Amino acid sequence: QLSTKEDGAATSFTVTLGSAPLSDVVVPISSSNARLGYVNPAVLTFTPQNWKTPQKVTVTGANNCAPDGNKSYQIRAGKATSLDPDYNDAQAAPIGATVTDNDSAAGNTGTAGIYICNYKVISEIKISATTWEYTLTAEMTNITADYAGATATLASWPSGTTAVDRQLVFGAAGKGDTVKAGDTFVLRSGSQLSQSNLQLGIGIAWRVSWASNGR
Repeated sequence: QLSTKEDGAATSFTVTLGSAPLSDVVVPISSSNARLGYVNPAVLTFTPQNWKTPQKVTVTGANNCAPDGNKSYQIRAGKATSLDPDYNDAQAAPIGATVTDNDSAAGNTGTAGIYICNYKVISEIKISATTWEYTLTAEMTNITADYAGATATLASWPSGTTAVDRQLVFGAAGKGDTVKAGDTFVLRSGSQLSQSNLQLGIGIAWRVSWASNGR
């Protein structure tokens, strides 16, 4: 059983063949749910020369913004392709994996099932002797119904800062999707801020309006 986390913590395993093939053996590797975890590389190639050399597959937990609990998924080896009839269409059993949730149940949008996180500081600029300006973007996770688009407006921001640009616009998202904002928001402060606190979204909350599909 493999264990991953939403904070990006990864794990790995290795793959070898049981015997020397007569020809190259190509094995596709995939996740049963890329919203929970993803693999690298997506393809392994074994040759008559390297068949017993372990090849590493890294599995990384996929982050979202929703407090949806720990989830299980599988890492799957697809059917191999090879000119060697003993390996062509051969397939290994899937490997179980879990991803540990890292989100707070409190939420930060005032809208059930809509969560904003994964803040990224695009720039930090000292625009005057006493003013720092921070441009940020974020992601939104939707665990309600499908929506055609959403606008998030800052409802609160860190103490000691001023919100200059208060909105983020998100595109369409199906239930369970995490989408990136199409733009940025801007905060100004009279002192230099901790980028790590900004990336965690400490002191930031939102009001969200969205258009449902079909409206």
